[in-house]
Amino acid sequence: MELFRCESLSFKYPFEEKEAIKDINLTINKGDKIGLIGRNGAGKSTLFLNFLGLLEKSKGKIFLDNEAIEKKKDLVKLRKKLGLVFQDPDDFFIASTVYEELSFGLINNGIEKDEIDEKINKSLEFFGIEKLKDKCLDELSGGQKKLVSIAALSILKPELLIFDEPTSGVDEKNILSLKDVLEKLENDGTTLLISSHNLDFIWSWADRILVLEKGRLIYDGDRTILTKWDFLKEKNLGYPYIPKFMDILGYGVDLNIRTTEDFESFFRKER
Repeated sequence: MELFRCESLSFKYPFEEKEAIKDINLTINKGDKIGLIGRNGAGKSTLFLNFLGLLEKSKGKIFLDNEAIEKKKDLVKLRKKLGLVFQDPDDFFIASTVYEELSFGLINNGIEKDEIDEKINKSLEFFGIEKLKDKCLDELSGGQKKLVSIAALSILKPELLIFDEPTSGVDEKNILSLKDVLEKLENDGTTLLISSHNLDFIWSWADRILVLEKGRLIYDGDRTILTKWDFLKEKNLGYPYIPKFMDILGYGVDLNIRTTEDFESFFRKER
């Protein structure tokens, strides 16, 4: 079922000659797990900001639940259903403590104090960060800040949650924690769109791949694009480790082998 759509979406920054994104046509359906890849400067962050109306598009149309977003009042509805997790959580935070950060959106939505406390406690438990409740945001690690920023958005129950480079500057341990969080969000009915330069992460998680180049959407399809070595080399995108290594060893590519655990299990069977 369609959740979000844009048609011929374009945007140009003032005083720049070329459009940052151009003629983007994209439909996102409920339950999608979409990975967006592209080089630095491809327009990924600009695209996300246009989705939420945080930048005013140059042309094109945006639809939510098959209804056009045309007026400022429509943006309120849009931003209730779409949430954006910024690459740097510090760009997102507006409070001093974890509790205050999680309560901010609830207060703005007119939620009563007792219900706010209940929702925050459930959210902290959901993300496994109960011990951070009274912590100052400045005291948190980078990984903890990302979890709090996700919690602060997901507590409002958006239907589509967008992540801008959540794996940037994150070690393998925290990437595994992120995957656990994503699985919980999926099970909770949240549709997910994630941009990342980490093709190993995208390979292991996404079911649908978008490729953005110089502001244009040049691919929208399944994960097989991540095994097109000539294409990936030409676009200077790198390679996901697991399918590339299997191909080098002569086993070919198996789309079902997503993780290191899958990889190890495959070779134990081969022996």
